[in-house]
Amino acid sequence: MKQQLNSFLAQLSKMWWLLPLLSALCAVFKGWVIITYPYGSLLDYVANTLFVLLLIGQVGVLIALIRRKKRFSFILSMLSFIIVFCLGFGVLAFLDSGYSHDPFGMQHPIPAGLKYHEVLHDGDAQPKADVNDRMSYLQIEQVAGGGVYAYDFYYPTLSAGEIYLRCYEATEGIALSESSVRKRSRVSVPAIHSFGKVVDKQAFTIYEGEWGDYYAVRVEVWHKDAVSGKETKLLEKVYKMEGWTR
Repeated sequence: MKQQLNSFLAQLSKMWWLLPLLSALCAVFKGWVIITYPYGSLLDYVANTLFVLLLIGQVGVLIALIRRKKRFSFILSMLSFIIVFCLGFGVLAFLDSGYSHDPFGMQHPIPAGLKYHEVLHDGDAQPKADVNDRMSYLQIEQVAGGGVYAYDFYYPTLSAGEIYLRCYEATEGIALSESSVRKRSRVSVPAIHSFGKVVDKQAFTIYEGEWGDYYAVRVEVWHKDAVSGKETKLLEKVYKMEGWTR
């Protein structure tokens, strides 16, 4: 067993020059993937996996060189890998900043003349909900960067049950982060008999799109009765929103 280990380390130590070269090729491949394919594609995961494997391989090479006391090769291997790795990640970061991972927002520009509401931001004065103004019932605030929101909801009378949201791209009716929005926006509510706040700062995330690529989102508020299970849309409101960037 010891002899086999020494033989393996000897072979591995001869590859010290190969890992930096493969890392450079992997960086080129990853850059091509960023430019050509959206974030989350199969090739994106393949490139990330190759980077991890190369990093593990480099650690193995360095250990082999230390065990075989090849100090000069160890220094060359480590320095070349660090240089290639840093340059590769620098180029990838530059490419990453220049290309959108998800072009959904750019593919769905807000049509001229479409009426929409703006989300609130930290520091904005919270508007007072008015029982006579249905559009004031739903208030959405951006809470942690583009795509991450929280909503308040007011209503006059409701049976006990659940309140949750459904979000759609306003021009084509495309469902947005369907299961995630429904799950994260869901709030159990008791029966209410007078106008008041039903939901307070419940967070949800829209993943389609990128920071700064705004598009129109139809946000619907739904109620599910605790007894009958009947689902009823209470309100819909169009907002100018953006998706979450990884």
